[in-house]
Amino acid sequence: KDMLGLDQIRQRHRIPLSHMQVLFMLERSGEASVTEISKRFGIAKSNITPMVKRLISQGYVDRLRTGRDLRVVNIILRPEGKEKLRVIKQEMRAYFQQWLDQLEPDIQDEVVKDLTSLMSALLAYKKSTV
Repeated sequence: KDMLGLDQIRQRHRIPLSHMQVLFMLERSGEASVTEISKRFGIAKSNITPMVKRLISQGYVDRLRTGRDLRVVNIILRPEGKEKLRVIKQEMRAYFQQWLDQLEPDIQDEVVKDLTSLMSALLAYKKSTV
């Protein structure tokens, strides 16, 4: 959280970390039901629903009825949500760069190498569980 300045970003944008996580998830997946969001984060549907309602009221997401079954409702990212994420990611990169710049060059290289390895391992794990 410190490397990416998440607390400062969260406060500046007045958006809880859990809301940011849902926006990032929707950016990656394209759309998801409340049930899928609930399972992904291990949070009860009853707690996801108010979060989604708040994100809708802020104009970041919208409901989308799909298929023949009108009871099926997915949550999608709106252009406003995409723009919010673009700004947040830009700020996260700036915080990370500031954090990285405080380290010695050889330590910087090692951190980047380790984080790259970690990302590769996480992506491989995700593919193996899908």
